[in-house]
Amino acid sequence: MENITTEVKDKGFVVTLGGRGHEVSSDTLILTLFSTTSILQEINKELSPDKRIEVKIKALNEGSFEIIHSLKEVAIGFLKPESIAYLSGLFGIFVGVIELRKFLKGEEPKSTSAVDTGVKVENVDGDVTIFDQKIVNIYQDNQMINDLLSRQFEKLNTDESVEYYSIRKDTDKNAEVVFEANRNDFVNLQNKRIVSKESVRENIRQQIYLKIIKLVWNDDNKWAFLYDGNKISAFIKDPDFFVKIDDGEQFAKGDELVVDLKIYQIFDQSINGYINQDYEIITVHKHIPRNEQLKFGKQF
Repeated sequence: MENITTEVKDKGFVVTLGGRGHEVSSDTLILTLFSTTSILQEINKELSPDKRIEVKIKALNEGSFEIIHSLKEVAIGFLKPESIAYLSGLFGIFVGVIELRKFLKGEEPKSTSAVDTGVKVENVDGDVTIFDQKIVNIYQDNQMINDLLSRQFEKLNTDESVEYYSIRKDTDKNAEVVFEANRNDFVNLQNKRIVSKESVRENIRQQIYLKIIKLVWNDDNKWAFLYDGNKISAFIKDPDFFVKIDDGEQFAKGDELVVDLKIYQIFDQSINGYINQDYEIITVHKHIPRNEQLKFGKQF
């Protein structure tokens, strides 16, 4: 599979979506490009709100998935040396945030403590790594960046053609790989993370009916459902449900599940209200096959 290249002035970095084939889903490609650009813009806002950066995509080469972005500070006059250093630092934080997310394995830090060189972070397995303070602050406090990373790696996890994701710090093929993740890592990297109980809340709806639209035969990907007239996607976190599948219980499109549903809601200041953003099924109480639904008089 070809490389996706992003240029930082006269430096650059390469994001590789690796696999056995020579094709990648257009949805996967577009979401990867969008996430990369959006995360860089969001980190810039965190580091220096008064600065403006510009991320542009250069023309595609024929027959290639090599996408070159130009990343520069928008300013009057010539680009100063400190601007190049700033953009390089921005890129370093971009990589560091993804590396911290991978290190934590989808969980919150077991402990953190300040040291002379940064922040010592302990993960759920007791492993310890020191990260830059800015990286830790952005990861812990920025909901948008966490959401973008969740969606990006969720997409990579569902695209079976992508076997690994990596970042090189330069466009040279021999440049150092500064981040790498394979399919085993995608599961944890896609995990939803709530960073602020004030701006994000969880709403649990009990004993609700969901109609199955799309089935997925493992617990790492989302199923699609019809809920209150809307199509939603949700992870099923009830281990007993997958035991039933392993034991041979049959499920089909159009069947209904009676579940406890956790809804993640984000506060939108523009409307002064919460918007549903993500869904997770905590418990599956009952399975109603589609051919039995008329007996209960239940219709959508």
